[in-house]
Amino acid sequence: MPNQNTAHDEDARMTTPQSVPSNPGGAEPHTVIDSLYARIQQLETNTGLLENERQKLLEWQNMAKAENEVLRVKAAEGGGVYGIDVAQALVTITKAITEDKRKARVPAPTEYDGSKEKLPIFKKELKDWFADNKVTDDQEKIRLTMGYMKKGDVAVWATQQSEDGTTWNTYEELLCTIQSRFGDLDPQYTARQKLEKTKQTGSVEDYNTEFKKYARKTGFSDADLADKYQKGLNDAVIKSIYGSGTLPTSLQEWTERALHFDHLFERLRQLRPSARNAPTEGPRVPNRESQPARPQARAGTDYVPGTTGPMDIDTARREGKCRFCRQPWDGPKHSCEGKKRAQAAYEKRQQAKKQRREMQMEADGELVAKLKDELEVMRKRFEEVKEEGD
Repeated sequence: MPNQNTAHDEDARMTTPQSVPSNPGGAEPHTVIDSLYARIQQLETNTGLLENERQKLLEWQNMAKAENEVLRVKAAEGGGVYGIDVAQALVTITKAITEDKRKARVPAPTEYDGSKEKLPIFKKELKDWFADNKVTDDQEKIRLTMGYMKKGDVAVWATQQSEDGTTWNTYEELLCTIQSRFGDLDPQYTARQKLEKTKQTGSVEDYNTEFKKYARKTGFSDADLADKYQKGLNDAVIKSIYGSGTLPTSLQEWTERALHFDHLFERLRQLRPSARNAPTEGPRVPNRESQPARPQARAGTDYVPGTTGPMDIDTARREGKCRFCRQPWDGPKHSCEGKKRAQAAYEKRQQAKKQRREMQMEADGELVAKLKDELEVMRKRFEEVKEEGD
């Protein structure tokens, strides 16, 4: 058996808190504060030592129970050590040591700072902590709750309530007061606003987590939530779902289908080294908006109004002159070098536009074919994985 005098030795090492001076002779305020701080540190140290001693006493108690059980087994067998069922004795000893071991405790709540978003978490932590420590008295719950309101605006509010001598008859009354002061007065409206701004910017798994965090508070129907969910998916995922042949009919099916294609995209990036640097939202799709701006059409000759260049069309028409050569206009048959250059420039621009359209159509065709091939590969791979699972 361990020597139990150790507990007394530990007690002897505890320092007795010194009395706090009551600011005699007009002592400086910071001296009193320092004394209070030193006393708090001493109390915390002594509390830790007492907790260690309590744990040691519990261990000694369990070990004593184990030794008593061994003696009981020996007595029941009627003899010495050789008459003991060693395996059964070990089981009995292990059970005796562990049966009284203290279970893992719920951690204390995080100090609340008055944040509207953190209030539900703070209330949940308090509820679990009270249940774990069997705190049932309302006034004790009120005291402990106020003790964890030490940061930001809520600390100022709690101090003011204490100075005003505010009291609450029940714990629920205190929670209602905190909710009305720091909580969200219209959680449904806030959730709907948050949901409207929720878009997929990374993986589908992250998007699902963020979307569901607000969805259950909006009051929307499942059909409305499914509609809003698909609007938040990125182009790669939504195109894959619509190209799969059948569309999901519920929010649950939408989240599962989107997650499925996101996983396939991830496997594709692992299989193809060229896709390792692809964005997390799926295969890269060319963004036409990000392409270099096409050069704007320019006239046959540079012209700045008010200079000696060609005349404005309206001015030329009013004066009945050619806007290029400023000679009298004699109808469509009029021909001059300026008009010829302008006509040649126009035909050149039209030809360039035609070539760009043909190139764009060819590129779009190649892109469509490439996406179809990739989709077919993913479908085949999905069937293989499904067969392996079966």
